[in-house]
Amino acid sequence: MRAIWTARNKRYHGETSMSITQACRWARDMASDLIQTSGPCAKGSNSIKVTKWQKPPAGLIKVNVDASFDYEGKQGATAVMIRDDMGQVIAIRCKWYNDISIVLSAEAPACRDGAELMASLK
Repeated sequence: MRAIWTARNKRYHGETSMSITQACRWARDMASDLIQTSGPCAKGSNSIKVTKWQKPPAGLIKVNVDASFDYEGKQGATAVMIRDDMGQVIAIRCKWYNDISIVLSAEAPACRDGAELMASLK
């Protein structure tokens, strides 16, 4: 709802912003992420489940990508780490991006950066 409200206010004040469709998609994706990450909690439990990185099956490698996003500064960064089945780091790449309007605009380049780094290893 905040994304839709912000887009509406920017349009009202003559600023450029994401479209209503983009804002709705962003809100839907955020809601989906929240639902998936907020699994059922035991009543009265204060425990936190921590998921740790797991090695890929023998003979395979694992490509992890992530992105960070600064809404106010409209900037972000991506990070890629490739590890083998022993957990050894094969390659790492970080990249800075300017002019990012929404968080999904940072996640997509993270995936691309991961594919590019993987392709460069051949």
